[in-house]
Amino acid sequence: MLTPTSVTKGAAILQAPNRLAAFYENENTYGKGSNGKGGGITPTTKVSPSSSAILNANNALLEATKSPGVPTLLYRNKQGDAMMMVGPPDSQQLKEILASVK
Repeated sequence: MLTPTSVTKGAAILQAPNRLAAFYENENTYGKGSNGKGGGITPTTKVSPSSSAILNANNALLEATKSPGVPTLLYRNKQGDAMMMVGPPDSQQLKEILASVK
């Protein structure tokens, strides 16, 4: 779900010394806010130019695919075909996707 803090949270993950740990922090603490919404990693107060470029490229790709939502997974299968999945895959779907990638 995109929220007003999505950009600054995305930048916080991209700018973290350990991006994977920051990603997991965001995932594992999301929805833990006082109202059961929000939460996640603390947004950064300064988005670097390189993080801004990455986030803008991702947003442009989302718009170009006319995806109705997030997450959107784009990948190429072993035949080289571009594939898209909207919404989070369950564990079986993720195994199938990973087995099918080029």
